[in-house]
Amino acid sequence: MDNKVLYQHERLDNNKLFYVGIGNITRAYSKHGRNQYWKNVVNKVGYKVRIIEKNLTWKAACEMEKC
Repeated sequence: MDNKVLYQHERLDNNKLFYVGIGNITRAYSKHGRNQYWKNVVNKVGYKVRIIEKNLTWKAACEMEKC
């Protein structure tokens, strides 16, 4: 099904990328199920979500994530 998104999370203090992920649109904004590094960054400086691409298949999203 073509409902996956490729997203990234950026730090609010310096706008640098610290996470790239694949999932449905709600996963991009979810704080649940994240690793400790992600939680440490978010707790310290906050983050913003940037949707890179929408309506992807899982395979296409995985290929894009590698770049």
